[in-house]
Amino acid sequence: MVDPAPQEEAAPPSKWRELSQIPEERSEQRKSVAGEADALLAMLDGAVQQIPPGKPLQPGERAMLETPLQETIYKYGANVDPAVTLGIAVLAIGYMRWQDYKKAEKAIAPPPPKG
Repeated sequence: MVDPAPQEEAAPPSKWRELSQIPEERSEQRKSVAGEADALLAMLDGAVQQIPPGKPLQPGERAMLETPLQETIYKYGANVDPAVTLGIAVLAIGYMRWQDYKKAEKAIAPPPPKG
């Protein structure tokens, strides 16, 4: 006698919301969580001012993070720890600023001595 193939259990329904593929709807979804995203971006602004050169969050830095942050908050809601989100954002900004610092350092460094 052959054992019947085990039946796969249906996946539980997702707790996450789906992002629309229609640009206008996706924009509305982002707008619906803009307040939460702005609060996190404000905290991020305070954190990045501690990273050299001590400047506030620049428009390009904010633009780079704003849409992904809004979409993450919309999709995962309270399942995303804000501290984790802020940590990732601070690391991203810190890394970019460190790269800029290293480029500037090389630009003003004296040429190596000729041997």
